[in-house]
Amino acid sequence: MNLILFSQREGRARQLNLAHPVTLGVVGVLALGILGTAFALGMKLGQKSGAALGKGDAAQWSQVLSDQRKEIADYYELVQKEVCGLPQAA
Repeated sequence: MNLILFSQREGRARQLNLAHPVTLGVVGVLALGILGTAFALGMKLGQKSGAALGKGDAAQWSQVLSDQRKEIADYYELVQKEVCGLPQAA
């Protein structure tokens, strides 16, 4: 496959053969470089955000999860009563 580039400065067209091994190598290296950079930046950002959590935060999140589990259990019980046709307690 060929890519044709037009230059206004030089006034002529240039052709780039995308099937040439050198071109494929350059495109591959560029793609790996971009992906590697994005991965490295993601790792750095992840380390910074993970380090920001203190020891007390774990206990707080544990309490939040416990409250959510209780709420889900309450809703599950309510749905079971609705499905089975049992009267609801007010």
